[in-house]
Amino acid sequence: MVTGPPSIRITYWAEQVGPTSISSFDGMDEFQRELDGEYLTVIHGRPGDLGGLYQFAVHFISNITLSDVAAFIGAGVAYDVLKSGAQAFVLRPFLRAFEKLRERNQSFRIDVEELRLEFRDSIVTIDSTYTNAIPSQLGRILVELAKDYSRLRLSSGEMPFEIRIPVLEDTSGDRIGRFRAVLEVDEMIAKRKPEDYFGFWGLWYDYSRQFRVFDIKRQLLLDEGFLSRERYWAIQEEKWRKERR
Repeated sequence: MVTGPPSIRITYWAEQVGPTSISSFDGMDEFQRELDGEYLTVIHGRPGDLGGLYQFAVHFISNITLSDVAAFIGAGVAYDVLKSGAQAFVLRPFLRAFEKLRERNQSFRIDVEELRLEFRDSIVTIDSTYTNAIPSQLGRILVELAKDYSRLRLSSGEMPFEIRIPVLEDTSGDRIGRFRAVLEVDEMIAKRKPEDYFGFWGLWYDYSRQFRVFDIKRQLLLDEGFLSRERYWAIQEEKWRKERR
């Protein structure tokens, strides 16, 4: 069994201000120290393009299973501090430190663009659709996931290896697929509201090699797949290529 504290890797993008430097946040050293006290921590600041500055991609790795997380939350344990012996999934220190960093740097509009939670049995990836979406909705998302987790099981008994939250339904006449992941750029169909996260989730099953969609409102595993970002852009670019002929 893996032991030791959870690990966290943070990558963020900031404005380049010199040949080998980027703009810095007030309190970044304190932010690093707070995380170092709780996690195995790696933080990478990188020069970014103007459209994606001050966005954090956060990757947690925990030695607990998602099935245990669901059981703990279902039993009433706080979603942000889950511990069982040497196993732990502790989000509260990061959330507190991040909120303090954001409050000290309001002019930068720091936000979490992607949160990736890697457990011993599966991965949950949450994409942002509006400002402060992930920090503000994370508790609700994890409580909903705990409630619905058993419904994600296939008839074969297989549980999803990866869960993508959310996926969006495209109702346009020229769509290339009914469901797809949130796009990094040119996202047009997200509602930019909490309801984005409680409509549909995307699931990937390793053993049966299939994408599926879970309808939260109907509590139903749909017999439909979804397009990942990579698959969406590959199909879209092929469509554009044919139209240019």
